[in-house]
Amino acid sequence: VAEGCSIVKYDKGETVYDEGDIGDRFYIISYGQVEVIRKGKTIGKLESGKYFGEVALVVEDATRTEKVVTCMQTVLLTMTAEDFQGSFHSNPEALADVELKIAGKNSGIRAILHHPLAFVEFSRFLAQQFATESINCWKAITKFTRLYQKFLEFRELGKTEQAWDKNSELRVLAKYIVNQYINVGSEEEVNIPDQLRRDTMRIAETKTLSADSFAGVETELVRLMRNDKLSSFQRTDGFRRILSLVGNYGELTDKKMKNKIVKGSRKLTRRSSLNPRSVIKSAESKDATLDKARSVFDKPLLSPSESLRLVSPANITRKGSSNHALNIT
Repeated sequence: VAEGCSIVKYDKGETVYDEGDIGDRFYIISYGQVEVIRKGKTIGKLESGKYFGEVALVVEDATRTEKVVTCMQTVLLTMTAEDFQGSFHSNPEALADVELKIAGKNSGIRAILHHPLAFVEFSRFLAQQFATESINCWKAITKFTRLYQKFLEFRELGKTEQAWDKNSELRVLAKYIVNQYINVGSEEEVNIPDQLRRDTMRIAETKTLSADSFAGVETELVRLMRNDKLSSFQRTDGFRRILSLVGNYGELTDKKMKNKIVKGSRKLTRRSSLNPRSVIKSAESKDATLDKARSVFDKPLLSPSESLRLVSPANITRKGSSNHALNIT
């Protein structure tokens, strides 16, 4: 994540952002100290190694609820929400975990779908409503996409035999998706527009498949689950239990959550990867997996030596200069 950051230097008394601003990035204090102010009152101070503004990473157009001002000459590492999410492109499970921690009950549908524990709980919720076809189809399409990436990796490495095997698996899986979910009258027919259904059937029947063969269906399924099921799922005890296990901050409107961010901030850490294959097969295995989720943030993002290296004079760009920020390489 640090490699996607830019470095900005502030003098004492400068405003990093104001209360009411739209947040589009977050900050790590590499050196110095900042004061957090809400409604004219100081509610906390943050020093080197702490971070702030993280809600903007996962909540679109989040409004800043505090003003942040530097108490001394300060060097900040900063990253936009777009760059942050891009750094998790190959690991959506990790991004989902971050979103659940930060956004809590305001987490989006994709965070729930990509987080292994939340996915299982959401699947159970849908099963109780006899409405599992969308999530089952989404899971199959996600498997297809990952399998296609494996196929590309083998092909690029010149592993012809392995690539051929993956290509065969892709065709079998594509046929299964169409027969199980897409065809009219299929066992778990999903509710998608007729034109999309016809287009998908035509694409799947071609000799050339791609990672986007079912992209249109995936997008539509996510939209349906978000519009029809998300809000009711977010009110369940099961979802609240997941939030408790991943250690979220709580509701964005909860004042206690804001106090946690500024008064009890932890050093920024990188979560360990969550394996989407760790499907919970029984109540016992579920409990064991949930226990492991209690400490996913256990590795510091920046060691002291890395922090010193990043803030060396050659790497610092003065706020407001023509070259506003220097990318870390």
